[in-house]
Amino acid sequence: ARLPAAARELASAVAVLGAPCSLADAAALAGLDEDAAIVAADALAAQGLIAASEPLRFVHPIVRTAVYAELPSHRRLRWHRRAACLLDEAGAPTDRIAVHLLAVEPSEDPAVVGVLCSAAAAALAAGAPESAVRYLSRALAEPPPARARVRILRQLGAAEASLHKPEGVEHLRDALRLSSEPSQRAQIARQLAVPLMHGGHVREAVTLLERVAGELTPGHGGLRLELEAD
Repeated sequence: ARLPAAARELASAVAVLGAPCSLADAAALAGLDEDAAIVAADALAAQGLIAASEPLRFVHPIVRTAVYAELPSHRRLRWHRRAACLLDEAGAPTDRIAVHLLAVEPSEDPAVVGVLCSAAAAALAAGAPESAVRYLSRALAEPPPARARVRILRQLGAAEASLHKPEGVEHLRDALRLSSEPSQRAQIARQLAVPLMHGGHVREAVTLLERVAGELTPGHGGLRLELEAD
């Protein structure tokens, strides 16, 4: 608190960015020019608060927590949105951008949904369904455009089902209810049947698969065989 205002602003920016960051990113978020940011970083480093060289990071996590907690809530949300935009413009990995979008209030922004879904896909590919569930849940709350809702519900339900979360069944049910395309409905039904079976609802799973198989046209012969095998 005794440091110059620019140093406090830079410290706040580093706290919001969270992960070790460049001086340029922190300065842009804080609204400081390069010279002011250098002086501010030197002042913080002289007090032993941040590392003396890039990337910028707090020496002690508890200091980052304290600085972050002191930010007014509306400013914190605004800075997280600004951080997401800055990182997106810089071509940062989607998971770094998505972390900030998790802290932003929903605003029906299709671009936000796109980033969160990309981050979820990367998390699933990396074997991290827990992260994917967080990203997809937030994408659903945005909310997504109607045309994307079925896909997100399906991905979210499948990720939750892989973690044995009961919400997975309900999200897959919602996806099936909203879908009108026969082949998509068949694929959702196959995903839904697995947690139903594991939950002891075998008869319901069989009935579901039979019903959806009956909706398929002769052109979906291969998919019908998969449903019958299930």
